[in-house]
Amino acid sequence: MKKVKYLRNSEIDYKKWDFCINQSVNAKVYAYSWYLDLVASSWDCIVYDDYKLVFPVVFKKYFFVFKTLYQPVFCQQLGPFSSSTLLLKNENILDNIFTILIAKFSKYEFAINHVVCNKLIQNNYLFKKKINFTKRINLELDLSAKYETLYNQYNLNTKRNLKLSQNFSIRELDDVNYFVNSYKSHLNHIVKLKETEYDVMHKIITNCLQKNIGTIQGVFNSKNELLAAYFMIKTLKRHILLFNFSNPKFHKYSPMTYLINNYIMLNSKKLEVLDFEGSNLSGVKRFYKGFGAIEKNYIYIHN
Repeated sequence: MKKVKYLRNSEIDYKKWDFCINQSVNAKVYAYSWYLDLVASSWDCIVYDDYKLVFPVVFKKYFFVFKTLYQPVFCQQLGPFSSSTLLLKNENILDNIFTILIAKFSKYEFAINHVVCNKLIQNNYLFKKKINFTKRINLELDLSAKYETLYNQYNLNTKRNLKLSQNFSIRELDDVNYFVNSYKSHLNHIVKLKETEYDVMHKIITNCLQKNIGTIQGVFNSKNELLAAYFMIKTLKRHILLFNFSNPKFHKYSPMTYLINNYIMLNSKKLEVLDFEGSNLSGVKRFYKGFGAIEKNYIYIHN
């Protein structure tokens, strides 16, 4: 009989798990077992029908008794994953999953991926079940068109900013410490990450570079000064702009616009997606939309 089952981490078949993620119609790198191991100190899962559908459950323990379900850092969207859209829409399966989660965790907050959240909202499932949720913005750009077509979708401000570049050069970086320390130097007053979270960032970048699914790119001026840089994950036909920063000293040149435009140029005409990862912040949202990105939003469930 096909059942929804809760498995402790020690009971998970990692090969079956990662195979399911690979085959999923809504696959995201965040759901790979190795990625979850990097971002979460404790995670279990819910599976249906021998890993035909999987749902990662990331939690924290308090006083060895109380458990809180939470969304880990640098892990934008999780929720159910499956190669079958029918399973992802199945209300009985979702009922069983939510029943298990609510029974096990007195406090919960987690993000449901775009493919599933659309169905939950369209079917009024969350309203019927009286589940609290908040919409969150994610922005994506379809890279399948030729560059000229993609460029024509840029807004006037983005096109204007591209003209500000002055003898810039783009280089690939391999010094993870340099990237993370530069990110911290320029953005810590805004993002306010903990040292443990910078450690996780370092591990993610290092692992992705070792697996050959990540790249660090920086833009330099004629004095060899670093103006801006990003770390991009490239897997599952998706390019995720996971970390990026600009040196405020060179803000007037809009170096990140130059960097992203170059990336779009090099990766155009691919049946892939550039995932900007948000944001709900109006300025960031406006910047990414300037490249022609469209909203592919997700939801944040909480009690």
